Amino acid sequence: MSLHTLLNSALHYIFAAVVLLCGLLLSACGELSMYDLLTAEEPGAFAMAQSELNLPPGAEYYVSAVGGFKPYSYILASAGDSGTLDQQTGRYRAPQQAVEARVEGEDRFGSRADTLIRVFDPLRVSPSVISVAAGQSAVLLEVTGGSGQRTLITTITRGSAAWVDPATRETVEYTPPSPADLADPKDRHDQFEIEDQAGNIAAVAVTLYLPEALRFDPEVAAIPADQSITLAVRGTFDTVGFEISPPYDPVTDLDYDDPRLVQFTPNGTAGTAIITVTDLSDAARTATATVHVIDEAAENGALTISPSGGSFRDGTTVEFTASGGVPPYTFERAGPGSGQPIPVGDYRARYTVSFPPGTVQIRLTDLTGQQVTAKLNVTR
Repeated sequence: MSLHTLLNSALHYIFAAVVLLCGLLLSACGELSMYDLLTAEEPGAFAMAQSELNLPPGAEYYVSAVGGFKPYSYILASAGDSGTLDQQTGRYRAPQQAVEARVEGEDRFGSRADTLIRVFDPLRVSPSVISVAAGQSAVLLEVTGGSGQRTLITTITRGSAAWVDPATRETVEYTPPSPADLADPKDRHDQFEIEDQAGNIAAVAVTLYLPEALRFDPEVAAIPADQSITLAVRGTFDTVGFEISPPYDPVTDLDYDDPRLVQFTPNGTAGTAIITVTDLSDAARTATATVHVIDEAAENGALTISPSGGSFRDGTTVEFTASGGVPPYTFERAGPGSGQPIPVGDYRARYTVSFPPGTVQIRLTDLTGQQVTAKLNVTR
């Protein structure tokens, strides 16, 4: 037998021994077969799909992982009352108080990564929808919640917005532009935003009008069917008349002894009321108010989007949940990015982030026009 033949035979036995050893190791891992191993592998190294997450108190979110080898498991690695976690599904429920939590994910072979979760009261500005006469007095708005330092964003603001006290940043003073800036009757809107240190954004939508313009205040509202609302009539006029859309009746459902104040009582009937005021000396001068009459109480708490921010890997599908305000809700992408959120039922929507761009904003709007925005960082 030649030396070459002996070497080939030896290599054959060594290879067979290696295969046998691998088989024994796989058997020692329980029911893990070579097929299981190959199908469990995910593209790329193991990582959490979200490295940071901002949630309001009491919110839920399913954290997830990518890469490595399935199945994944999750543990709540932070101490104290930092919420609850389902170790198999990754469902995290935030506590009712502000806290920082850390969820650690692990793949089949022990690779680990984590997600930092910040729980805090949502950033809010009240009121978030206002109507202001051009050239008249400034309006004060209260800012609450959020995380860290707050910043005013006024890059496209036609009027001016400034902190009353830059040290506390709890009140914003908005000053409308002059009537000369409202030459275009179709362009009567203004806006500004407040952003906190965690990237949460609260927007203020402003409707501008000329001081003499006939109008209602408020122009949009929501009330329970068993309550009433009083609308103020602004502008200059001598005498006015009022109408209301069916199924409501101007005789039984409207009370306007004072022409500058009209009370609407829906008398238990849910629907949408369009109330019209007309200047009787000039029929071309009219204004409308929309009142949404709903079965449940209108005071549902402040409008909130969850998550309100965070950092997500390219290709991650984020599920947003709406609460508070007055449903129904509308989710939409605001600014750079691709695609739009896909509604999932009445209170949720899913959006798959992509890179570029490095950030994306998802805006939530309720029936009355209130808006809140979630700002997400997108990483590769």
